[in-house]
Amino acid sequence: MRICEIFRSIQGEGLQMGLPTVFVRTVGCNLRCTWCDTGYSFEGGREMSLDEIVREVGDCPRVCLTGGEPMLQPDAVDLMRRLLSMGRCIDLETNGSVDLSEVPDDP
Repeated sequence: MRICEIFRSIQGEGLQMGLPTVFVRTVGCNLRCTWCDTGYSFEGGREMSLDEIVREVGDCPRVCLTGGEPMLQPDAVDLMRRLLSMGRCIDLETNGSVDLSEVPDDP
């Protein structure tokens, strides 16, 4: 997967606000919204294997897959399935313009 950055922080939005979270920010987006605050994720980054990403996520129980648009990454669904199988909770931040039918449900 093409990854812009992986970092630990506190979720600042939505129902999970205030919870420790590892953010996995992917590279690339198919939209150019005027309000976007992550334009730096449109290009660049580094190629990472799923094993490398999982290692960097570590033992944090919450993972936010974000971008750019994470669903443009061919391995996004595989990453979510893998993290879910490890007991992680996943938040997916998407612009909704890409098919989400393969996104796994949180158990």
